Amino acid sequence: MFRPLLLRLKIRLRGWQFLLGITLALCLATFPALTQEPTLTGREWVQQGIDRYENERYTEAIALWQHAQREFNTTGDNLGEALSLSNLSLAYQHLGQWEQAQQTIDRSFNLLQQQDDLDDPTYLEILGKAAIARGRLHWMQGNPDTALDTWKQAETAYCQAGSGSGVLRSWLNQAQALQSLGLNRQAHDRLQQVYTLLQSPDSQTCAFADTFDPALRIVGLRTLGQSLRRLGFLERDGERLGSVEVLQASLELTRQFALAEAEPAVWLELGNTQRALYEKIRAMGKPSTAASYADEATQAYDRAATAPNAEIALQAQLNRLNLDVATGNPAGIANWQPIRQQIDRLPPSRQSIYAQLNLAWSLTCFQIPNVPSCGESEEQPPATENLTPTEIAEIVATAAQTAKSIADPAAESYALGQLGELYEATGNPTAAAELTQQALHRVEGLQFLEIRYRWEWQLGRLLRNQGKIEDAIAAYETAAASLKSVRSDLLTVNADIQFAFRDRVEPFYRQLVELLLPANDPQPPQFNRQKALYYVEEIQLAELENFLRCSLETLEAMPGDNSSDAIARLMRRIDRLLQDDAALVYPILLRDRVAVLFKLPDSDDLGYYTYAINQTDAQTTLRRLRTSLLKLNRPEDRVLQSRKVYQWFAPLFDTYLPSHPGIQTLVFVLDGELRNIPIAALQDDSGRYVVQRDYAIAVFPSSQLFDIAASPHNFQVLGAGITQQLTVGDLPPFSALAEVEAEVAAVSSVDPLIDAEFTEQNLEQWVDKRDFSIVHLATHGNFSSDPDETYLLVHGIDPDKPAGELLKANELDRLLRDRTRDRPLDLLVLSACETAEGDNRATLGLAGLAVRAGAKSTLATLWQVSDRSTVKLMEQFYRQLQQNPRSTKAQALHLAQNALLTDPNFDNPFFWAPYILVGNWR
Repeated sequence: MFRPLLLRLKIRLRGWQFLLGITLALCLATFPALTQEPTLTGREWVQQGIDRYENERYTEAIALWQHAQREFNTTGDNLGEALSLSNLSLAYQHLGQWEQAQQTIDRSFNLLQQQDDLDDPTYLEILGKAAIARGRLHWMQGNPDTALDTWKQAETAYCQAGSGSGVLRSWLNQAQALQSLGLNRQAHDRLQQVYTLLQSPDSQTCAFADTFDPALRIVGLRTLGQSLRRLGFLERDGERLGSVEVLQASLELTRQFALAEAEPAVWLELGNTQRALYEKIRAMGKPSTAASYADEATQAYDRAATAPNAEIALQAQLNRLNLDVATGNPAGIANWQPIRQQIDRLPPSRQSIYAQLNLAWSLTCFQIPNVPSCGESEEQPPATENLTPTEIAEIVATAAQTAKSIADPAAESYALGQLGELYEATGNPTAAAELTQQALHRVEGLQFLEIRYRWEWQLGRLLRNQGKIEDAIAAYETAAASLKSVRSDLLTVNADIQFAFRDRVEPFYRQLVELLLPANDPQPPQFNRQKALYYVEEIQLAELENFLRCSLETLEAMPGDNSSDAIARLMRRIDRLLQDDAALVYPILLRDRVAVLFKLPDSDDLGYYTYAINQTDAQTTLRRLRTSLLKLNRPEDRVLQSRKVYQWFAPLFDTYLPSHPGIQTLVFVLDGELRNIPIAALQDDSGRYVVQRDYAIAVFPSSQLFDIAASPHNFQVLGAGITQQLTVGDLPPFSALAEVEAEVAAVSSVDPLIDAEFTEQNLEQWVDKRDFSIVHLATHGNFSSDPDETYLLVHGIDPDKPAGELLKANELDRLLRDRTRDRPLDLLVLSACETAEGDNRATLGLAGLAVRAGAKSTLATLWQVSDRSTVKLMEQFYRQLQQNPRSTKAQALHLAQNALLTDPNFDNPFFWAPYILVGNWR
């Protein structure tokens, strides 16, 4: 995407974000030494630099472009010199030399400002290229908003120059920046513009000089498909484009115009997208569906591997091998030696280095269990007898030596660090630590924070395993600072990391918390407890950012914070939240115990205790409890599992809380699968439910995301609901909800929107035109760990057809947030929703919707319950709020649940337990 003259195509090396160019042939002719070419023109120097750059030999490209820049300077060719300087900036950026990158791009723009003829197409083309390079620099330095503005300047220049390919490039980059800023809809709209341009170039306002011949359209669609994948848009969803569809359109063009030589590159990208779908669906707990995507990816890679282009064929084989690792297919390793022979024939470049590391990583994960970067495979394949760790190490060591020979510190760091991980996994911690230190040293002073994070984490693990706990904590905290700086990019604009969050990000934070709260210390120091709470908050925020695909602005984020400042400010914020009547509780699921941190309103210290249980047993108990809560019969297992989980909280309820009688509300920041369980439904040994105690219950996704100012009781309620059975596409029909009309009529301040009146358009109009404080939606809904599977059912546009539409989370976000930016809703009620079956992280959908909707609080259900019980509970809830001005929302819910519990028709927790209040409980 960021190459000087051509679109740059990126694909990942499985495991981490390695970038491999696949647009040029790998085998280039050997160029004579520079001193033997004194008669080259500036343009020839530029072209040779491009050849080196395309093969990721950046140091050589810099030397060539410096020759070009001097030649142009001597001849007084300002435009040629500006182009050379902008290309130099790109090369310096790839090497992490940010000061030189800034200086050269500034010099490029200074020369361009001296241009007299501002309508000269050559000037405009070079101005566009320079703006692309400057935008990339802003992006790499963590300024996506400035990068967006700069890429818009590039678009203007390219449009005036009549360069369609340049406009395409600027739009693709803009989409990436918009995604990072949380503007998902605008990001997709920009990609839609790319698609429209490729399909109908004559429809654009720019007069393009480019000829959009079939070959260019094929490449453009292929690149668009790749961009859609990187931003997480994998399949078409309603009007939203998907990567699969666009790549299939590219394939159709290859067949339509008999351009068979273009097919393999498209098959490679289609395989990568099917692979991303496999990762996504597997993370949602749907193994059979995921397997079908893995099969399609395998077939696509096999088609690409037959390419006459050696580069594409090699990459397809490497990606197929990666996929075999993930699916546990031992047959895939049989072809590793021919792959290595192909790689060995490549000329030295970053590309060949990363191909070696890619191969070595796959072989490592096949041969050696429990390698940290390998993540979770479906099963560990049996080791191959004719492959030893020494052979794998030789491949990595060769890559390190090649990186050193071409002066590429980033590639050398990757190779040394990967070799260190191999030694770590095979029981040589001394060598592993030395190599890891060398890997960090290679990028010292360079802004490769993602690389640093990985090796700082690795160093922390090695120190932990050697028993050097304080040094290990220091290394982990250094890694945490590096991760925080790059977390937005990792989790919001890179789908590869989004779908592997549990392997790449979450374990790091949990390991750090375990170091701060060691199992052998029942009373860790207060500052360790505060640090642990801070990093638990970081887990919650990272997971939400991962789900929402955007960076979240916490209420009190400050630039330039160190961790001590941030921790102190977090503790002050918590004190303000709690005031004198609430307690904050953080249960944390660790490998061998449940650790509970809690803050009481009249104490300066954080309380702490643990309950010994291994993580697998804890997860099994939570899943069995969740299953039993959904059944009206066979209460024995529900009672048994409920009492087991209650024991995790028994010290809190039986020892700590009784000595603080002023506490009225318990606010839980729940971890992992605990979020699937309503705390109110837990039972002690006497059979008493938590809801029967004198505490209202609320849930926080994070203590940093909600304003907890008390809300005035202004009951302007907009009610809407669906009573009919509706169908949506090929999905099973959504059942009728007979009591919904009575429910919304009882609470709405205006005539409710029922059935055909409850469309997305009508809801938006009503929300905009009245100052409602509460929006109450009684309709089918689904919460999922995939934002594309988090939705509410609304009626279709045609009132005479029993057809519905799915209002996705991002659309509801836009609809409500546009209205609530200046007038936030006090409460959003979703009374007939449920969490996706089999998706153990499905409540992320509820938490994410609560955060993005802009409402101060969200009241929703964890599973769909009886219409009649919902009507009764909602009547009680609103009655409590209206009749008692001092009642908080959490207290009103508490009383309504108890009213249902005392009704013999609804005393089973199936009816009253699933209602949870997320956000501002006051």
